Amino acid sequence: MQQFSADQFDEGERIGSGAYGTVMKHILKKTGQQFAVKHCRYRKDGIPYWVHREMHILQLLCKDNHPNIVSLKGWFFTEDDNISNVCGIVFELMVCDLRKYITSKHMESCMPLLEVKHYIRQLCSGLDFCHSR
Repeated sequence: MQQFSADQFDEGERIGSGAYGTVMKHILKKTGQQFAVKHCRYRKDGIPYWVHREMHILQLLCKDNHPNIVSLKGWFFTEDDNISNVCGIVFELMVCDLRKYITSKHMESCMPLLEVKHYIRQLCSGLDFCHSR
């Protein structure tokens, strides 16, 4: 895991968003490698506890490199404007998330039982890994 700087990346399209930030596709200029970067805004008066907590948890989970857990590659901090800063949490880029895959592939019909079992097994394996740490 490494500390990056924001200027090492070219920013691509928006992948998603949530309660704590927006996820963007980024391309590392030097290698062309693509990453998913979660942009977490915070006030200039200090990094909030949830940024520290999330990064700490992700570092613990990614230490053992589980196949069903998206790996944390690093982070960067940057000043965004006069009011807030941004913490960029850098992850491996996945082609698609499970929800998008299921809804795009199985809009018209039910997913085959063997495929459901396959995904449930992977989900349970990842959850077991997370909760055993």
